[in-house]
Amino acid sequence: MPVFPEAVREQLSSAALKSIGWSLNTVARISPPMAGELALKLFSRPRSSKSSTHHPEILDTAELIYYPTPDGQDQVSLFHWPGDGPTVFLAHGWESNTSRWQLLIRGLRDTGFRIIGVDAPAHGYSGGAVFNVPLYAGVFQEAFQRFPPDIFIGHSAGAMAGIYHLAKKDPGAFRSMVVMAVPYELEDLMNTFRKIVGMNELVFTGLKDAFNQHFGFPMSDFSIPKFARELQLPGLIVHDRDDTIAPYAGSLEIHRNWSGSSLFSTSGLGHSLPGDGVVREVMQYLEQYRH
Repeated sequence: MPVFPEAVREQLSSAALKSIGWSLNTVARISPPMAGELALKLFSRPRSSKSSTHHPEILDTAELIYYPTPDGQDQVSLFHWPGDGPTVFLAHGWESNTSRWQLLIRGLRDTGFRIIGVDAPAHGYSGGAVFNVPLYAGVFQEAFQRFPPDIFIGHSAGAMAGIYHLAKKDPGAFRSMVVMAVPYELEDLMNTFRKIVGMNELVFTGLKDAFNQHFGFPMSDFSIPKFARELQLPGLIVHDRDDTIAPYAGSLEIHRNWSGSSLFSTSGLGHSLPGDGVVREVMQYLEQYRH
C-alpha cells in the first residue's frame, strides 16, 4: 500500500516532493513503464515504522513469535497475549506497528480477551522493505491458522487488508470486525499522491500499469466500498469527520454498502483516532462477544 499524503507532507519538504516528481517525469519521457515501476517502488517503501528498543512496556508482556512470509524471504513478528475469552486480531496501518494499539490492548487484556497483534511486512519487528495491502493480507493466513480469530480490528491500511481478505480470500474468517479510518478508493488516493508530488499523467499511467502487472488486477478494482458489498458479517466502522488522509465520506459509502455495519463518527481526532473515547466505544461494541 502506498504512503499516505499527510505522512509525505510531514516528512519531506515541498522542494523534495517536487524533485521526486520532476525526476519521475524526466524518466517518463524516456520510458513511462520504467517511471511507473519506480513510482510503485517509491510508494511501497515505509520509512519510519521500525520498532526501537524504546517501545511501550505493554509489548514486553506479550509472547513474541516469528513466522515466515508466504515467499519465505522474511520474518513476520506476532505478539500474543493469552486470555480465556474470544480471540481479537489487531492490524495496524502504514508506517506504524503493534504498539499503536497499547490503550486498546490494555482494555482487551483486562476484560479477558486473547489478543494477537501482527507487525506488517517492513514494519515493527517484521522483516522486509516493501509493503502493500495484498502482501499484508497474505501474511495474515499463517497467523489465523495458529490463532483463529473471532474479531478482527484494523486501522487504515490494516483495515483495508482485513476487508480485502474477507472479500477475496475467506469470507468466513471472523465473527465480526472493527475497521478504523479506512481509505476507500485506491486510485483516488494515488491521484492525490500524484498531485502532491507533481507526477505527470505519463508517470501515473505507468504506475497504474505497473500495479496491474504486479497484482493481476487494475488499481480501479481495489475499491473498499465494492468489497464491502460482499461482507457477510456484522461490524463497526470508526471514522473521524476531520480525517485528512482517508476522507470521512468513504466510510459513509462503505457503511451504505455493508449491510451488517454500524458507524461511530468522531470529530477533531484526525486519522490516528487517538484517546480513550474510541477505545471505550470499541470495547462497548465487543462486549456482545465476550459470552
